[in-house]
Parts: sequence; C-alpha cells; structure tokens
Amino acid sequence: MVRNMTAKELASTFAPAILSLLFTITTYFSYTQNPECSQSVNAGQCWDFRPLLIPVFSFLTVVLGVSSVYRYWLQTNKRENNGGGQKISSEENWIGPDGTESGPGVPEDWYLTYNGPAPIVEGIYDENYGVDRGNGAVPIDYYIKKWGVPEGFGKTDHEKLWSKA
Repeated sequence: MVRNMTAKELASTFAPAILSLLFTITTYFSYTQNPECSQSVNAGQCWDFRPLLIPVFSFLTVVLGVSSVYRYWLQTNKRENNGGGQKISSEENWIGPDGTESGPGVPEDWYLTYNGPAPIVEGIYDENYGVDRGNGAVPIDYYIKKWGVPEGFGKTDHEKLWSKA
C-alpha cells in the first residue's frame, strides 16, 4: 500500500539534492559569466578552483538526486500493516489476511485473545501444534478444547488425553 508523504518529509528527502544543484548552478554561472581569475592587488598568481568544483558538484548532485529518489520510493512504498492501522509489535512480524499478527515477535500467549477460525495445524512439536499464524504454536490441550481435534491429527497419546476430556 502506498502512503502519502507530508511536506516536511518531502523537503527533508529532497533538500540535499536541491542544495547541491543550486551550488552547481551558481558555480557554473559564476565561471561562465566571469572566466578570468579574480586577483587581489598583492597576489602574484591566480588560484581559481571553479573549473574543478563544477564536475565535483555535478557528481554530488547526481548521487544525492539518486539517493533522494530512492528514499522517496522507500518512504512512499512502505506497506501499512493491514490498511486498518493495526500496530505490530516487531519489525519481523506481519499482519495476515484475517488481521492476526503473525511472526517470531508475537507473544507466546497470542492464542488467548485470538477469535478467528481454527488455525491450520502443520505439525506437532512437543506439547504444541505448529500452526500457520501467531507465533506458530498453540498448546495441544488448548487447541482441542477451543477448536476440537484438527483433521488428520489426534493419534498421539497426548492428543487422545485431551480429546476425551
């Protein structure tokens, strides 16, 4: 999802490139309008660095311009969490299509507040089902009490203990 940038963000993104462009243009016009070396009365030799500064400023302008466009692209193409502004607890997490935060940074007890459909069970790990959302684990006893025995599972002794209770 694309987000809009404020005027302050736009200014801070493009200001370095614009300032560099202004220095380049100023130096170029200063040199083309007055190519002679301006000397002071007591100076015997002229040291005019404008011809050297023009390519340096030009290169700097190109680099800062590309950098600014890249920063602009990054900032405008940041994905909002789920379009609803739901805050996520970690940069490594994501919001699934059902609005459930998933990923390694999700609290271990995420399933206690989860009100969606039964998570898809992908495997058994110790006393937990490996599921497709949250932090990827739900205790077998809790899963069976809330959603029942998942299809294709229920054969282990631990599962049988809770499915009969």
